[in-house]
Amino acid sequence: MNETATTTRDARRNEIIAAAWTMAAEEGWPAVTLRGLAKRLGLSAPAIYQYFRDKEAIQTVLAAESADRCAAALATTAATIDGPAKRIRALGRAYVAFGLANPGLYGMQRGLDEPVRAILIEAFRDLVERKGSKGTPDDLADRLGAVLHGFVTLALAARFEGGEQRAVILAGEAVDDMVKGIARR
Repeated sequence: MNETATTTRDARRNEIIAAAWTMAAEEGWPAVTLRGLAKRLGLSAPAIYQYFRDKEAIQTVLAAESADRCAAALATTAATIDGPAKRIRALGRAYVAFGLANPGLYGMQRGLDEPVRAILIEAFRDLVERKGSKGTPDDLADRLGAVLHGFVTLALAARFEGGEQRAVILAGEAVDDMVKGIARR
């Protein structure tokens, strides 16, 4: 394949990803179909298969991109907060805010993705070094990630009486309780 063909192929692939990203953001991931993407881009449905084997392959790309965007938001937050306990609290708020602000995209993430997990581990490493803990930074990051993911998922599914606002409050309290538990050791 020559350079022009590769560039054209890459550009088309990026168009498909961008259209899938937009559809997922507007309507949620379940509404994204290969036929819908093709229609949006003015392609035939089979043309999408030249670039992606199936919808799952597109989701894999979008899940990684969503995780990278979440990690970027967390990294920005982490860089602005002094003190590990304050940093962990701020990271919890940033994670929940990202999920609630990006419901169609958040739903594509597959658990606590590695770039997000790495930021949480580093924040806990600082706290554990200062205060000590029974848990390792990895364990604590996984616990926090599971708790935050639960709050975001339930809030997006409208499973909290009081809605997203109450979920945000409860998530903040859960993070605070976790940090206080470590700080008391």
